[in-house]
Amino acid sequence: MMEWQGVLPACLLTALYWTYLVFTSKMAISADASGYEELGRLLQQHGLMSYFVGGPNREPLFPLSISFSMTLANLWNGSYQYVQKFLHLLIILWSQVIMFILMRRLKISPVVMAGTLLYFGLSPAVVNSGMSLFSEILSYPFVLLIVLFAVQAYQEEGSGLGRMSLLAVSCALSVLGFIFVKATFEVGYVIYFLPFCILAIVFWMKGNKRRGVLLIAFYIGVVAIVAGACHIYKKANATVNGQYSITDSTRGPRAVYGNAVRRTEPVFEDKVALALASVPGQGSCRKFFTEEACESWFFGQSDLIGD
Repeated sequence: MMEWQGVLPACLLTALYWTYLVFTSKMAISADASGYEELGRLLQQHGLMSYFVGGPNREPLFPLSISFSMTLANLWNGSYQYVQKFLHLLIILWSQVIMFILMRRLKISPVVMAGTLLYFGLSPAVVNSGMSLFSEILSYPFVLLIVLFAVQAYQEEGSGLGRMSLLAVSCALSVLGFIFVKATFEVGYVIYFLPFCILAIVFWMKGNKRRGVLLIAFYIGVVAIVAGACHIYKKANATVNGQYSITDSTRGPRAVYGNAVRRTEPVFEDKVALALASVPGQGSCRKFFTEEACESWFFGQSDLIGD
């Protein structure tokens, strides 16, 4: 009961704040957001086949959400942006619910739980992503679900293969959701779940062979389902437009290289100040630093290095 006393007010406050933003804010459509808008309209007007024919386009889930918003908005000749912002609000609330379940399972204190949920709902970074037409907003619940199902799989001790298989399928679907929002995770998910293999060996060596088998079965199940589904999607792209990939195959290497180089740069005091000033966005940064200095901190610099 104690945990609910802090959690409910935190969730209610953030829900009211986001509802206010839905009605008072306006999405700025530029750069990548324009591309997402065009892809959403393409899906809404011409269907999924046209999406493949013109591809490989960006990851499909976020454009599909825009297409859904456009379809609903057409029913009353309204702006799809209002529908999209309400959808983003629901995603934030859904993410908070998953976060709450995860923290309960990890036995986090009620005070920390309430503070985390409040921060997540009021964070400038989350607010910016929710009130913009960028795909990051859709990744939040999938990331949290991956962690939740991984924690559940690790904590399972007395369950059988059926229960572990169900967790593997649920986790794999969450991983696929994340990949079809941000395809870069296709490279990282195998490594992310690698500790399950290590734990399986440890349990096996300690004589708990049953748990070792269950953990390795979870790992193999997740990897097999995700790899199979990604292969089907990439094969569809290869068949229609000749490129065996989920999205533009050059984006991943560019992003990895650009960000890796930036993370090897020395961190000076002004970089820390730049980072703090940039949390609410580029507009905030430019109030304290020059435009050139602010540009060096944001993704444009990584893209430039990556290119």
